[in-house]
Amino acid sequence: MDGWLTRSIRAAGALAMAATMTLLLTFSASAADDCSVNVAPREGPPETEFVFTGAGAELATLTFTQAGEDPREAALEDGETELRLLATEDDAGRWNVAATFRDSDCTAETTIMVTLPPTSAVEELAAANTSLAIAAMALIFVFMSALAVLDPRRRVARS
Repeated sequence: MDGWLTRSIRAAGALAMAATMTLLLTFSASAADDCSVNVAPREGPPETEFVFTGAGAELATLTFTQAGEDPREAALEDGETELRLLATEDDAGRWNVAATFRDSDCTAETTIMVTLPPTSAVEELAAANTSLAIAAMALIFVFMSALAVLDPRRRVARS
């Protein structure tokens, strides 16, 4: 009888341990799925400040990749809860952002878009160039007119 009782207790213990391990693995997997990286705004022109925050765990690094470019990495210090980046004209285009989290195997991804400057800036530049060209032609006309009036070869001799 003693052997049967011992085997039953061992079987119950093994079953309990298996159930506990299954719960722990399920909880770990669902905790890893809860990590995310948030960004506000998701797109904007140069001079836009993008603010990245993590949810579910503390952000550790953000890796930025864009087609044809080398990846750029930004690391957050312990205790930092957000990363702020100011976009420049050189950053135009869509960026994939991969996040890793401190003390976690969790990773998350998002994208941002740095848009081109508004076309009104280009139109203003074209209008300024047109005005400059008109002013230059007016100066040339005035100069040529003054030469025609002052040129001694064009004076008529009076008798």
